[in-house]
Amino acid sequence: MKILLVGYYGAQNAGDEWLLEKTKQLLTKRWPNNEYVILHTKNLVQNGCRYVKKFSWNLIKSIYEVDAVVFGGGSVLQDVTSKKSLYFYFLIIWLAKLAGKKVWLIGQGMGPFMAWGSWWLVKQTLFLVDGIAVRDQESSDLLKKMRIKPSKQVLAADLAFWQAGFSKEGPRKGDKLMVSLRNYPIFLDNWLKLAEFFKKNTDKKLFFDVQRGEDQKKMFEFSKRMDIYDMQAVLEQSVEMPGVGMMLGMRYHALVWAILRRIPFLALVYDDKVLALAKEFGQEFVDLRKPMPAKELFEKYEKIKNNYQDYVQKIGCKLPTIIARANLNERVLN
Repeated sequence: MKILLVGYYGAQNAGDEWLLEKTKQLLTKRWPNNEYVILHTKNLVQNGCRYVKKFSWNLIKSIYEVDAVVFGGGSVLQDVTSKKSLYFYFLIIWLAKLAGKKVWLIGQGMGPFMAWGSWWLVKQTLFLVDGIAVRDQESSDLLKKMRIKPSKQVLAADLAFWQAGFSKEGPRKGDKLMVSLRNYPIFLDNWLKLAEFFKKNTDKKLFFDVQRGEDQKKMFEFSKRMDIYDMQAVLEQSVEMPGVGMMLGMRYHALVWAILRRIPFLALVYDDKVLALAKEFGQEFVDLRKPMPAKELFEKYEKIKNNYQDYVQKIGCKLPTIIARANLNERVLN
């Protein structure tokens, strides 16, 4: 079977590259002899897969050549990042259905939608697809509001949890605090001050996650004063970080990495998907969309520190259910 994989691939985002590998593993389990064409930032052939560039004739040609189109995880159907990207993904779905191809969306987070027109267009477009597996309750509720047929949808979980192993013992109370940030309006000056504050007022060593590409440029100032690690290498190579006892995280899949190791975290919310993940696992969060909550952040950090095993247990209780739900992504592939 020849399948076009659609997602935010090739943009040096560790989480999306993790999802790409998980998507290929899931589809290969279902159909062992697949041939993959992958939407990417450039045209190339690598590791037995063909990569086609966005907004190119090769992409349009590929849609007509493949047997099916699969959107492999993430939150591509939203208009916060870019309406242009949303309409681009609409176009792929419309062209695929015009060509008589199967279209499946798995491990998806739906929304948010800032414009009513975006919401309406997503609704009309989702009526066309053959199956939708969403990763959280909020996305499932959105599909119900859109009146998508129950037979076409399933509440699953993020693909990073699909057939995932996890730590049964949980972490020891390590001396390292991992901090996973991303480019954000409050980013550099405030985080430098906050990093210095944590370094002076906690007994933990700080390690900062640097995403390749744009984040790396923004984080250069940190590298002069803080320990840096590369989350993409951690995810790609299953690199362990011994001694990590807690995470402060903005990035969704950095938090998933912590969850699979039952490491308590304080979510730094810049998007509803991060808020949903924190609530799902009973972890603390602060909303960065409000004025910089430095005092609240440190208070919640202390709360986790003082009730550490409670937060470990909350993750441990929920994790088997989420992994079981992640396996339901396969159910829509009919």
